[in-house]
Amino acid sequence: MQTQETPLQEQPIDFDRVLSVLPPRPINSHKGTFGRLLNISGSLRYRGAAALSCLGAMRSGTGLCVLASVPEACNATAAQLPEAIFCPLQACEKGFIDSKKAIPILKEEISHASAVLFGCGLGDGNHAAELLQFVLENVSRKEKTIPVIIDADGLNALAKNLHLLKNSHSKIILTPHPGEMSRLCGASTSNIAEDRAGFAAHFAKDYHITLVLKGHGTIIAGAGGKGGKGSNVLLNPTGGPGLAKGGSGDVLAGIIAGFASQGIAPVDACICGVYLHGLAADRTAARLGQYAMLASEITTDFAEILAENGR
Repeated sequence: MQTQETPLQEQPIDFDRVLSVLPPRPINSHKGTFGRLLNISGSLRYRGAAALSCLGAMRSGTGLCVLASVPEACNATAAQLPEAIFCPLQACEKGFIDSKKAIPILKEEISHASAVLFGCGLGDGNHAAELLQFVLENVSRKEKTIPVIIDADGLNALAKNLHLLKNSHSKIILTPHPGEMSRLCGASTSNIAEDRAGFAAHFAKDYHITLVLKGHGTIIAGAGGKGGKGSNVLLNPTGGPGLAKGGSGDVLAGIIAGFASQGIAPVDACICGVYLHGLAADRTAARLGQYAMLASEITTDFAEILAENGR
């Protein structure tokens, strides 16, 4: 993939822009007002990814969060997050979701969802590719197309099947770290590091998606958003080394998906998710230290930031 010869200028995100996207909630609202997220995540080995992504989604305000996963992941999440809804799916011998048996069940769940999160701790295998193809083929409806947020093992499946992006008319958000971005665009991580904004912007434009390229100074590339015109390349100023720990990305994916499930535009969902996730992590690091902080603890500071600002 070739990037632009002239480096793109990244526009920094600020807190005022985040707050403009997240107004205080109407007094007469109910859980149905704020969407229903279907989270297809987790496996026998990665039960925590399912729990953390659900926690992020519910902290960001989705009305309902449905976890579709193997029974072990559902049970582990239920023990920590009784507010979630569960759709247990049969596992194969490797502890992954059995895609063939899951698809008829997921078809019904997708019909009720306002957004789908796909891939956190799902496991790398043919099952992920089969499930991803099914999801992307079934999220479009007569009245609207619901957003799909693809993370982690969902991105690994996508890298081997990029035609799914070309053939899709969905509102897609991708959240790769540099290694996953390397697999998606066929470039080395060192080349990507030299022009992160260029790679992100070109990939987003070529495939008509919104892309969050994670790392120090996370880049968001996509079209539109509140107050935006055309294509945007945005730079996040929040977050630090305390996020370099397993589970941080699962929480972020859940937060972004939770915002998207409420009808917030993809770019705006990413702006709010990335900025607030990083800002909360900075607070967690100040409280507990960069060495000791855990991904789940970020959500406590995340909630406090929202509360302090009347959200």
